[in-house]
Amino acid sequence: MIKLSQEQAEIVNAPLAPMSVVACAGSGKTKTAVSRLAKIRKELGSCRERVALLSFSNIAVKTFRSDYSKYVQEREHCGSYEKVTIETLDGFITSNILRPHAYRTMGCSNTPFLLSGTESFLQNAKFKFERLKEDGTKIPVQAKEIANITYRKINGKSDFYCNSRNNLYKIVNGLKVTNELGKIGAYSHELGKFWACKTLVEQKNILKVLASRYPHIIIDEAQDIDYLHQVFLEMLAKAGVKITLIGDPSQAIYDFAGADGSFLKEFHTNDEYISKELTKNFRSIPNILNIANTLSKRDDKADRKQVNEQYGAFYAVYEPSKTNHLLDIFQKAVENSGQNISEAVVLSRSNSIVNRIKGTGSKIGQGKTALLAQAAICRDQNSDFLRAFKLVTNCVVGLLVNPPDNLAVMISNPDFNSDYKELKRDIWKFVRSEKTGLPSALLNAREEWHGLLKKRMNILLRLIENKYSFEPQKDLGRKLNCKDLPASQLVRDPELLDVKVRVRVDTVHQAKGESLDSVLYVATKEHIKAMLEGVDSELGRIGYVAVTRARNLFVLGVPKNSVIELKEGLHSIGLKELKK
Repeated sequence: MIKLSQEQAEIVNAPLAPMSVVACAGSGKTKTAVSRLAKIRKELGSCRERVALLSFSNIAVKTFRSDYSKYVQEREHCGSYEKVTIETLDGFITSNILRPHAYRTMGCSNTPFLLSGTESFLQNAKFKFERLKEDGTKIPVQAKEIANITYRKINGKSDFYCNSRNNLYKIVNGLKVTNELGKIGAYSHELGKFWACKTLVEQKNILKVLASRYPHIIIDEAQDIDYLHQVFLEMLAKAGVKITLIGDPSQAIYDFAGADGSFLKEFHTNDEYISKELTKNFRSIPNILNIANTLSKRDDKADRKQVNEQYGAFYAVYEPSKTNHLLDIFQKAVENSGQNISEAVVLSRSNSIVNRIKGTGSKIGQGKTALLAQAAICRDQNSDFLRAFKLVTNCVVGLLVNPPDNLAVMISNPDFNSDYKELKRDIWKFVRSEKTGLPSALLNAREEWHGLLKKRMNILLRLIENKYSFEPQKDLGRKLNCKDLPASQLVRDPELLDVKVRVRVDTVHQAKGESLDSVLYVATKEHIKAMLEGVDSELGRIGYVAVTRARNLFVLGVPKNSVIELKEGLHSIGLKELKK
């Protein structure tokens, strides 16, 4: 049976009205949201309307579904409990608007499909976005960067921009290219939201039906709502949907994507809505929470007690070129505190640091060879067969002469019940087989892997030509050259790795929403200075999120050449130096 705190119970039992909840990290948002979902659904009784609980990650959705299922099982059976929808906000938009209805607004005759950025038809001039450089000249946006095309409201005007290295550059032909892509049903994640909002404007009956079907919607991690999400939710609210937002503005770490937590803050201060707070942290020990409170200027209370003297918040000095020494210090601290190192996580703001610690990230191959190398790594190192299949599919299509514009999508997208099922099976056979298809990533890339790759890819392309009449491009050797391939294995044999324990290494963004026993945050001088200044900047909020993931042990990695300058600030927020 779920037991709620007083704050949680007040939120769950509040009137069925629009509401905002600002919740500190570790405050039991999942339990509160699930209980509120069940409460609303029960209050609606036997009516046909559904209640939606939406978040921003598949991991969060999986957790919500599991917890809601347990909630229902603990109570007497009631059919009304089944009338709920739990999925991502983007998934909700896609399933309710994009796929069934947007084709009319987009002007296409097929089911709209999501772009990967590797489709060969994106090289066509009519599908090329152009952005303005700082000097006023125009340059094309590369197809692989189509995910960086965004739609923002700046200085009171909405328009298309390209987000490049956290800088926004205006797109001069945004609407024109978006419309051209729309005619074939193609969209990126951002363009999909654009078309969804446009569909609701032009097809007003869809908005009316959607508002009637979902009179209540709960949004988890509401600080991650961006501009187009906000436009979408505001349209629903005006149509009568009662929206509940639950989130923490201090954890808004997607400012680069236009999600800065402002919608949640504005919602929370609007007198028309019920405003609540969750201020008790059930995750972190007091030592860690005190640092989080200092950074966020909050006064949240810890539910847990300090039960182990080895638990706490520390910093450790490291040489940027020798992160192994820092990992050794962290591992020893975890073991001394009686925790399992396999439950510890190393986090960083920087992908380059993450890749350096993992020993990955260097460029492997060029062009089509790079795609196939990445596919082999996905399959053999990460067991990600689906990603490997999509990479191989895009490569194969790119090696054909004048293939249909959306052939890669029709092959790989399960929504397309097309004539290419047999071709899909043939590509899957190639991906799965190390002996006759995509060679093993454990082979020497230059001496063994590349030669086998060319031979087998040639066999696959001839098979496709004979069975499906798609002519392969000539000069396969040039298309699949060995430039930038290492004279070693693509991945190292896990059995040969000289590592005592494999610790998960990830970015802070990937760990957001998680509760972790022990956290090492490997930071640069810039990251640490921003963190010490609080949560007014995105970089500062990233540091805050790293701190608040930790339950028992938090260690901040500080570069040796910066420690003298930073030491006073580190001590002032409560961090103690951890030495080997």
